[in-house]
Amino acid sequence: MRGEGNRMGQILNALRYGNAKTKRYIISIVLLLILGGVSIIRAVRFGSPLWAMVGVFAFLLVVVFINSLKFIEGQELNPRNQNKTKDRDSFDKEKSFKDNGKDVSSVDEDEQEADELATENENYIEQYDEKKLKKLFYYYKVKRNHIPILIDSWESKKIKQCPAYLWMDKSQLHVLTIGKEANKYELPRKQLLKLTYDKGRIVNRKEDYYILKTPSLLSLAFSGFLPTVYEEGEGIRATYKKNLYVIGSDLKITNTSAKSVFDLLQADFSLLEEELYTKRYSPYFTSAYKLNILLKDGVLSVSDYKRKIKEVLLALAQAEISLDVFKTYMNQLIQGRLITKEYAEYYVEYRMKQKERSGVIERQ
Repeated sequence: MRGEGNRMGQILNALRYGNAKTKRYIISIVLLLILGGVSIIRAVRFGSPLWAMVGVFAFLLVVVFINSLKFIEGQELNPRNQNKTKDRDSFDKEKSFKDNGKDVSSVDEDEQEADELATENENYIEQYDEKKLKKLFYYYKVKRNHIPILIDSWESKKIKQCPAYLWMDKSQLHVLTIGKEANKYELPRKQLLKLTYDKGRIVNRKEDYYILKTPSLLSLAFSGFLPTVYEEGEGIRATYKKNLYVIGSDLKITNTSAKSVFDLLQADFSLLEEELYTKRYSPYFTSAYKLNILLKDGVLSVSDYKRKIKEVLLALAQAEISLDVFKTYMNQLIQGRLITKEYAEYYVEYRMKQKERSGVIERQ
């Protein structure tokens, strides 16, 4: 309880005496609290799951923002403390000058500048505000239909866990990365017809995307694109993993970025083991398996998945194959937990009726 009281006191002092950026963070927390409260009230009043989700999301953001705020340990953000610190620094400089017989103020300034530069590099994401982003968009001629993504890694460009914006023209995909420095890259469109899959990358939960844990405009804008992390194993042997999607040869993005990239590129989804699955099972199994991956990773909505899986089953039911082969393919889908038995029975009956209408009789 004492720790929470200290944190609230620090927040109040930061609101009174902090700089404009700190005040904006705290005002954002207050607004999110108001939004969360109003959303929960409306959810209870109207029985709306959507409002309930908005309220929960707002409160989660509040917790993230509060836990991410950094304060100086043992010293509140207060003008009196700041004046004491300045007086002590002035005394130390004067004492050093008298003791050494030389002016060391220039050395202190150099050290302070180096410290500020190190801090800026460590928390570079804080330097990007709305004004600076607008300047970057204007300078790099970012199109209006750009999309935000999170790059998990791009080994050939030595980029790791970096926010970025994508947009297309007739021949190229443009990538604007927002790192310590903003950089723009181009990839030929003809090399981006497929997105591939990098499954089960191990996650270091303390270090992964640590830069986005600092409250900032970009942290808020890109928080929805953090990768979905899942656990494998139990106890001390448990590991946390994430699934990534690969653009071109080695541009790896988070699964939560993939949906908008698929829409932008109009690309197909490809697996390295796709040919193996097709030979061992069937092309229908492979198609359903890929749709299942996209559903689990949140790339496809439930409604889109149902529509696309029905297209696969309809194509299978209408295929010019024997009834035995058709049933074998259906059983493979059931065993792979890609469809239910009810789905299979429906399309078996559908196939029988279609064959009867065309004058073909198939024996059970």
